[in-house]
Amino acid sequence: MKTVIITGGIGSGKSEVCKYLESKGVPVYDCDSKAKELYDTNTSLLDSLEQVLGCKLRLSDGKLDRKLLASIIFHDDKALAKVDGIVHPAVINDFTHWRDAICNVPLVVMESALVLGSRSLIRLGDKMVLVTAPTELRLKRAMSRDSCSESAVRSRIDVQDRKYFSKGRNLADAEIVNDGTLEELYHKVDNVFARLWN
Repeated sequence: MKTVIITGGIGSGKSEVCKYLESKGVPVYDCDSKAKELYDTNTSLLDSLEQVLGCKLRLSDGKLDRKLLASIIFHDDKALAKVDGIVHPAVINDFTHWRDAICNVPLVVMESALVLGSRSLIRLGDKMVLVTAPTELRLKRAMSRDSCSESAVRSRIDVQDRKYFSKGRNLADAEIVNDGTLEELYHKVDNVFARLWN
């Protein structure tokens, strides 16, 4: 069984690529969603995060205050590295158990926006596909989807590109430029996956 990592920044369309692959019967593990689940179900994970960051991170219901965590790590690379050092091993362990439980499929997909920041996550993949799009198109998509201001989305794009995707083209085995219709995107996905395994 092969593992393909699909990555890309906000508004690039990596989730559309993964939805298409799922529709073709490919199992997809969404790292970002699974990490959120782990925050809600693994109290020791929250304990560790609070310990390394030196502050309370829980809401009144005991769940993670995601906005607070995001505000702490967004512009603090040291805090981000501490959080990644705790969260990434938990996600890797969860992914490994998920993949081991799957039988009789030739490949699975790991979807992750921030995989390029973790050598441990990168090592899980046999191939990596980077999904990109022009910045203005990414802005439009993300603003529409998340109901965010242009400045907020542009800030996220700038941070992601600086920390992760500036080097992504050198690490990826293939790049899909998502700058057209969904049908054109699906055609590009089919071509890339045919090329990767031939």
